[in-house]
Amino acid sequence: MEPLKLIFDIGKTNKKFFLFDKDYRIVFADSIQFDEIKDEDGDKCDDLPKIKEWILEKWETVSKDPAITLEAVNFTAYGASMVHLDEHGEPLTPMYNYLKEYPERLREQFRNIHGDISIETASPSLGMLNSGMQLYWLKFNKPELFRRIKYSLHLPNFLSYLLTKNAVTEYTSIGCHTSLWNFKKNKYHEWIEEENLQNIFPDVNKSAINNKIQAGDSEVFVGNGVHDSSAALIPYLITNKEPFLLCSTGTWCITFNPFSNREITEDDLRRDCLYYMTTDGNPVKASRIFLGKEHEYQSSRIAKHFDLQPDFYKNFHFDKNLIEKLLVSGNQLNPAHLANSGPVRLGSIEEWDLTAFDDHLSAYHQLILDLACLQKISIDLSKEEMSAGDLFIEGAFSKNNIFLELLAAFYADLNLKVSALKNTAALGALLVLDSNHSGNIENINSDFTTIPHQPIEGLNKYWHNYWESKL
Repeated sequence: MEPLKLIFDIGKTNKKFFLFDKDYRIVFADSIQFDEIKDEDGDKCDDLPKIKEWILEKWETVSKDPAITLEAVNFTAYGASMVHLDEHGEPLTPMYNYLKEYPERLREQFRNIHGDISIETASPSLGMLNSGMQLYWLKFNKPELFRRIKYSLHLPNFLSYLLTKNAVTEYTSIGCHTSLWNFKKNKYHEWIEEENLQNIFPDVNKSAINNKIQAGDSEVFVGNGVHDSSAALIPYLITNKEPFLLCSTGTWCITFNPFSNREITEDDLRRDCLYYMTTDGNPVKASRIFLGKEHEYQSSRIAKHFDLQPDFYKNFHFDKNLIEKLLVSGNQLNPAHLANSGPVRLGSIEEWDLTAFDDHLSAYHQLILDLACLQKISIDLSKEEMSAGDLFIEGAFSKNNIFLELLAAFYADLNLKVSALKNTAALGALLVLDSNHSGNIENINSDFTTIPHQPIEGLNKYWHNYWESKL
């Protein structure tokens, strides 16, 4: 029987697993969701015991199935989440939520002792979203727990540890807005040793394989685990040799430029740019914005205001005439969730006024018009001087016709392509295991829909006068 590879994809909402054949085709898939629980402070967090139990159950089922021959297994999971192990190798704490509030006194204490490390670590100051700051928080906020930590693993690496009992770390997890890695010196930042944290982190494993374990009569290679955003970039890097941008959209919209050679600046950090890292330790410039959250909130308000179903906008199509009218109407979006995100840090206690719109169609087109303007600013921060090539859009906004038409109007110099590639994080975690890419690469080449450039009169002037002027 042909050997298969097993990939676990642990997202914030959906926990999935896939069986892939040698040519990167999915032969089986399943998913589950778990309710959040609360940590000892009463804050919501993922249910780590349930995740652990589910993964081990699935592994047991698949590895003992006589109809299945396993060759390898790997994991991809969201970042900024750590699992702290005690001396017995068991999780010592809940998996704290990266949105948990960070004490201002600890921010100030860290800055007073270690200074501003943002440039060296290419990490904007994001509190618990900087996983290194989670350890600092534990050290001074919960010292009794902290003293019992033997290893701290990022979530993807902990999932690998579940099977191998071999603690490792790897570049994609330590390189993504963690405040841990000094990109200028290509090693852990000095503050790690100054705080005596160096022994908490296992060695960086430069191989893609953590260990081999037995499954029935077969030896199975177990990968280290991969941070999901970095994993999602891998299929595009393998199938595209010319420069490109990838805009991965969802709750967070992240634009990657794997071909940038420019160093991160203070201004970049202020505007929510950072480095991610590839599996071999190379930095990838990226820009982020919390656009999906803003869309979710404001579209819900529109639905409620006009007495509509929550998904009222699903079949809307781009109306150029309506957009051109809105460009001069002067009822721009007042963002509610961008105060700590993106290139334009906007937030207000006053809600965006929907009474100025005659109907839901106008209100929704205005919302997407302004979100597209904000997305353009974020994309431009990663785009830099790139004047040709492909701009791939994947994820939630790739299904939004209005959003796509507006972005295409902004970028006459790029080929705006909607990617139909699915499960890219899982696919990336699979491709990491196959360094020679010996399977049929054509099976991961996606059909792309190119969105033609259609000029919209007044769009660039509107963008410049209202949004770019706020930088």
